[in-house]
Amino acid sequence: MGAARGPVIGVIVFALLLVGSCGKGSNEENDGLRVTLEEGRKIALENRNKVFLFGLDGFDWQVIEPLIASGRLPNLKKLIDSGAAGVLRSEDPMHSPALWTTVATGHSRKDHSIGHFIEAATGQERLLSSNDRTKEALWNIVPEYGKTVGVINWWATWPAEPVKGFMFSKNFFYRDHIKKTFAGTFTDEMGKDLAYPPELLRELLRIWPDPESEAEVELALKKMREIFGHDLPEGFSRERFDDFVKNKIDVETHRFTPGYLTTVLASAVVRDRRLAFTTQKLLDLKGQPDLLMVYTWSPDQIQHHFWEHYQPSAFEDSKVGDVPFCANVIPAYYEYMDQMLGDILKRLDPDTTVIVCSDHGFQAKPDHTKKNNLRLETVLRELGYLAFKKKGGIDWERTVAWDRTPREQFWNPVRHIRLNITGRDPHGAVEPDQKEHYVRQVIGALSKLTTTQGEKLFTEVRPLTQSERASAADADLLVQFDLSIRLDAKVVFPNKKIPLASIYQFHPQTGDHRLDGVLVMAGPAVGHGAIKEATLHEIAPTILYLMGIPVGEDMSGRVLTASMDSGYLAAHKRYTISTHEKGRVAKRGAQEEGAGSQAIRDELRNIGYFGGGTGPSEDGGDE
Repeated sequence: MGAARGPVIGVIVFALLLVGSCGKGSNEENDGLRVTLEEGRKIALENRNKVFLFGLDGFDWQVIEPLIASGRLPNLKKLIDSGAAGVLRSEDPMHSPALWTTVATGHSRKDHSIGHFIEAATGQERLLSSNDRTKEALWNIVPEYGKTVGVINWWATWPAEPVKGFMFSKNFFYRDHIKKTFAGTFTDEMGKDLAYPPELLRELLRIWPDPESEAEVELALKKMREIFGHDLPEGFSRERFDDFVKNKIDVETHRFTPGYLTTVLASAVVRDRRLAFTTQKLLDLKGQPDLLMVYTWSPDQIQHHFWEHYQPSAFEDSKVGDVPFCANVIPAYYEYMDQMLGDILKRLDPDTTVIVCSDHGFQAKPDHTKKNNLRLETVLRELGYLAFKKKGGIDWERTVAWDRTPREQFWNPVRHIRLNITGRDPHGAVEPDQKEHYVRQVIGALSKLTTTQGEKLFTEVRPLTQSERASAADADLLVQFDLSIRLDAKVVFPNKKIPLASIYQFHPQTGDHRLDGVLVMAGPAVGHGAIKEATLHEIAPTILYLMGIPVGEDMSGRVLTASMDSGYLAAHKRYTISTHEKGRVAKRGAQEEGAGSQAIRDELRNIGYFGGGTGPSEDGGDE
């Protein structure tokens, strides 16, 4: 595959523009007739339209366009040719749970409250869940109007919510339930809240193919070989999988090792095989719901890791010649997703309205070696200044100092530390008159840390000035990590030597997010043309309109009426309701995590999505 092109959606959208332009409608276009809930239910039941929403994290027109031209994405091309397509504009910061929850609710992140991957305010890296969402999602709204839903693998859907239809949470695909099923050790408790209804989970597991069987393993390896267009790296096997994961970075080239890249692809393939099997079998078992929502995160992970191999010209020091078998991975994975799309479409009613979208696009990241994360909390713990509870979360009564760095800055080598002062902090452990003593003590301990080669771990350790504190979340100290230390170094602590890799994560990802995502719509209700000025906020209102359900007037998006067929618009009025909300509040006390959460957090950390600062909540901590 050749180098990716620029950010313009070239031939595809240009051709659509010749047919007609789908732009932002006027206020008059989107002003609907307000109805009550009961009136809305009657209207919705008269509308038989079904909708399939396929979420492909990180899909980008730069990759799609040449693949369409060469005939490698036949299913997506068919949708584009028969419908409307264009850019779906994302928003910063581009955290997938926040973006996909906006797609599902039609509300901004500040309103739906899913703003990141994790909630770290209690010192416990807890995945945000459905308990944290404060707005009703499509799977809550659609059943209110007598219609069914099927939701598979969406972000922040654990614990699975009771719906009219079915819901399989993202956690389900990260838990080795299947292996336990064949070992005879799987229990209903293990599957608690992973899916709804629970009896459907049991039914699905009964027909799931044994993942440890030779046939299943060979099918996964076959798919990997197809994507690589080459055999697997020498010595790679499922038995040595963990070895390849641990051997992550080549310390000489500052690149991911070929073996580690193979594990990234293997994890994506196995999970998407599970996703495809689940989706197909649920449709076979339950039939098509009125609204089907299916999501996969894998394209995002693949592009983060393999972009240099796709577009080597964007990197002055490109090393792709060392691993030529990776060059086809991104285009081939797009083909894999197109195959999955086609397999699902075969099981749907031909009149289904299909919406394919991504939450953002992708681009080259030439400064890839600058994405690093110092585990400062590990350093403070090893020095005895930070303590954790056995079940997770900071033990504030035994903590002197903690990493106050905001999580959006955790890639910065400059970090901030706050002392846990009695009377100032919710669970202070240091008396105010002892603050200066501990400031000197912490600075001294951090300043003495070196590698076995005598290199200082920090180039700077000092108190923050009063003016600096205001812009550093009222932290007390500043430390700056030395980025020049060799990645295979060991750090000398008072009682032990620790590999640098244990406290410092190096993430040389060569692909990064960009704001221009993908939107394709097709079906009897959809017109022909280029979709213009669409954002993530428009997806939920548009789906509600297509299903004959009134749109909430408090939603932050609009119906994409300019993308609809004129005859359909004339025959189907737009209705609104003041709100679909029922006073949903976050269950902040529900701090537990579901089965599979640890695996998701491990993958997020390995990819480099989060790390760094933790701190107490505004209400006083994690009790």
